[in-house]
Amino acid sequence: MFQEYNGSWDYYCNHSGKTIPAITLILHGVENFRETYEDFDTIFNKISREGNKYGIYVIATAISDRALRISARSNFTQIIPLKLNSDIDYNMLLGKKPPVISDIDGRGVILMDDNVYEFQTAVICDIEKTNEYLKNVFTILNQQLVEKADKIKILPEHVLWRDILENQMISLERFPVGIVCDNLSVATYNFKKSAINLFSASNIDALSHYILTLIHQMKKISGFDTIVVDERKIFSEYETTDYEHLNAMIFNGERNKDLIIFMSGIEKWISALPINIKNNIGDWFNKINDLNNCYFVFIDRIEDIKSLMYEKWFKQLVLNDYGLYVGKGITNNTFYSLTNSMRSLSSPIADNFGYLIINGTAIKIKLVEEEKNNE
Repeated sequence: MFQEYNGSWDYYCNHSGKTIPAITLILHGVENFRETYEDFDTIFNKISREGNKYGIYVIATAISDRALRISARSNFTQIIPLKLNSDIDYNMLLGKKPPVISDIDGRGVILMDDNVYEFQTAVICDIEKTNEYLKNVFTILNQQLVEKADKIKILPEHVLWRDILENQMISLERFPVGIVCDNLSVATYNFKKSAINLFSASNIDALSHYILTLIHQMKKISGFDTIVVDERKIFSEYETTDYEHLNAMIFNGERNKDLIIFMSGIEKWISALPINIKNNIGDWFNKINDLNNCYFVFIDRIEDIKSLMYEKWFKQLVLNDYGLYVGKGITNNTFYSLTNSMRSLSSPIADNFGYLIINGTAIKIKLVEEEKNNE
């Protein structure tokens, strides 16, 4: 927008024939912000340094000048101290010795035209009742204002289904699995991208807990059928399904819905098959692929399926640049082909986070959880 106007908001407003409102960013309590949002420290420094050029003006409050890094403090050309502990503090902030400051609430000093002036801020109510008074004022103003700014989105402590299902068209092609940490958009997974999907983790308990959350939600949706084959016995409420029964359900000519099959312990399941079926398991999966209405989700640690990774059918049907990984340890995997730098993925993450892998890029997401009764 500003590219043809010297990259300047002010120049744009004065020469384009159009105007856009400036933005005033007020950050009350820099020290608390830095403690809570360490990752945003660099972003705040950049906004406070370059914001004026783009019509963004920053006002920050702090309990002391030490709350800001020296690099950030130099971005604020105007510093207005209120009552400080000693004259030395004023000298460090203003570079000049101030007059003797009266010991009155709301009294402060400001540097103007190289002179230090004492000033008095307005006292709007009894100091001890300020918070209560301001809350009442904000309530009244909110009731009067018709247009209101959108709420600033934050990553919730728990991502619940009610948080991500709103305005979402649920399908196997766009099934919600969590929230993208970087932009807080709903992360969706396309189960129909391949006949076999791989959901993995280093912690099988964390993986099974998350998969159970997906299964419970999928079983509530009527657009497709969900089957669980639990060969590893990681789900207390489900059991394994033998080949004959599963084969009959998959190739049932009267089936008119897509079928999604969650399978834990695929290697163990195959090894228990009769030799004639085991030797032709690749042909079986290829026939399923040709149906275009049946999709598997293998639930295993990478190390538990190493022998399958060299099978022709596995290489053809399981994408190594698309999938989902739960919790930490993705840098230790030997299957996914990732374009991210290993350093960017090496930070430890909790079990309720994971990575959605799309075209080889691992995108950090916060995983959806089931709502508890007390939430």
